Amino acid sequence: KFDGCDLLLGGFNVVSDYKSNIEKKVLFTEDHNYSCVSRLDFVRMYEKWVIQMPWNKLYKLKIIQTSKIRFDENFSLGEDVLFNIDYLTNSNGNIAILNKPIYNYTRTGIESLDNKYYPNLKSIYDSIYERIFEFCDEFNLSNTDIQHMYASYFYSIENVLKNTFSEKNKATKKDKIRYNNSIMKSKEFVQSLNNSDCYINPAYKFAYKSGKYRLVMLVDNLVKMKVANKLHPIKSIEARTQSYVLNHFEKSKYAKRL
Repeated sequence: KFDGCDLLLGGFNVVSDYKSNIEKKVLFTEDHNYSCVSRLDFVRMYEKWVIQMPWNKLYKLKIIQTSKIRFDENFSLGEDVLFNIDYLTNSNGNIAILNKPIYNYTRTGIESLDNKYYPNLKSIYDSIYERIFEFCDEFNLSNTDIQHMYASYFYSIENVLKNTFSEKNKATKKDKIRYNNSIMKSKEFVQSLNNSDCYINPAYKFAYKSGKYRLVMLVDNLVKMKVANKLHPIKSIEARTQSYVLNHFEKSKYAKRL
């Protein structure tokens, strides 16, 4: 079944370390036991969360040795997907998928690399997605695929904004807000926001486009108070939401601090 494929990958279980029970099963598809795809299906595999990591895969050592593919030791996050992109680039591009769990990924209660504070998280994500978009361009992936990757990029930069306010970041609140303002005005964030095909709450989208993180904080507070529920889903919701947020913002203490 796997003849002519340079990469074999499988599904996996996400397991809680508290009760050792399976929280969820991650598979490329449940329709077939086996799938044969190519690197052109990279975005589908990325969205299914089966291409990012190395521990659910079998590689051909010869390809790794001949192409001198290595994990980038300058990264503590994202080096796995960069390795896999390099491997796919230097392989014949054919991938065999076993749609069964072959690995148990244990979600621990202790801090992992995924939820640590990274002072350079934005630059890490920028490097990762720059390589991903180069891969998309090299192998002529569709515009739809690229839009999906911009959506992923957008969500990643959203994580950067949250990462800034980690308790382990000892900067002042004012400096954190200024830093997030600079991120929201960066070309990478603007590109991901404009090219993404994902749904973004109109209030948040308006706040993001303003480049002012205090406005995002205000929307957060409004959402927590469930004020957004009073905005009925009618045709002019975006305009009404923007007006509502802007009016409250102009009257708030935040506006005076910008």
